[in-house]
Amino acid sequence: MMDGHDLVRIACGLFLLPHFVLKIPRLRTLHEFYVRAKLPLPRVLAPIGFAVEGAIVASLLTDTLVFYGAVLGVAFMLVASYAVVRLYGGGKWRWEKQGPEYPLFLAVMLAIVAAEA
Repeated sequence: MMDGHDLVRIACGLFLLPHFVLKIPRLRTLHEFYVRAKLPLPRVLAPIGFAVEGAIVASLLTDTLVFYGAVLGVAFMLVASYAVVRLYGGGKWRWEKQGPEYPLFLAVMLAIVAAEA
């Protein structure tokens, strides 16, 4: 039987899944986001980021190595938050205004998943 922790873990995985899947058709140009966000080594980090996100989703949805997947997810979401602020400025908060609200929320939820794993 699933408890609240399982529901939060699965919800985090399901919210990350479309974010991951929608990158597939843009794999060849994914590095351009990293360039615009002024992240280092965009042609190296873009495919690594894609693979890391896939590993996070797989970990959360299959209940495998959840602690490590969630901790990796926290780091991934914090980098995503940083990139959003670099791209769109730090004066915005809400996700619909291109602020870091969504990735920061997921980072907090993933930290909770890691703490309970």
